[in-house]
Amino acid sequence: MRLWRSVSALVCLLTACAPDPGPQAYFERGLEAYHKSRYMQAAKDFLKLAEKGDPKSQLYLARMYANGEGFDIDYNQAAKWYFKAAEGGLMEAQRDLASLYAWGIGVTRDPVESAYWFRRAANQGSTEAQLALAELLSADGATKEQRIEAYSWYTIASRQVASDQKATVLIDRRSLLPRMSRNDVVEAERRAYSWIPARERPAR
Repeated sequence: MRLWRSVSALVCLLTACAPDPGPQAYFERGLEAYHKSRYMQAAKDFLKLAEKGDPKSQLYLARMYANGEGFDIDYNQAAKWYFKAAEGGLMEAQRDLASLYAWGIGVTRDPVESAYWFRRAANQGSTEAQLALAELLSADGATKEQRIEAYSWYTIASRQVASDQKATVLIDRRSLLPRMSRNDVVEAERRAYSWIPARERPAR
């Protein structure tokens, strides 16, 4: 009996003194579980960190809700976690949240909000966001400023896309020319060639 009590006390002491593995360890465990399709374990680890404000974990939770991985598909929950991760500065979350606003999935369709989040992702260097934003700003009824910005983003994206995509991007850019003056084009190119990606620092 004494021996059992001593062992139990030692186990309790070691457990109490064991250091918390820390957020990175939880994230890596969750990521490993996710890639092995152990979604319940992944969700548990990601949720623990997401609720404490970790953008990467919030992004994975959003994707799991959107794709039905470990959860029933729930676009409202996906939008909620995409929004938190996007606010935390993650480029991928900003791009994906913008798409939800563009299509009205899990949120009310809002082209202005969509452009806002595409722009934030585009400024961080997301080619997909740059092209999506350019297309959004090129719509019929676009203002002069929107056409200039669209032309600028097409130019920036054309320098980053794969060679087999470049021709398509340039064709899309060329479609703006009938609605732009020479000065508009000069201004758009000036912005494009002075553009530098500005990565946001994700919150921890």
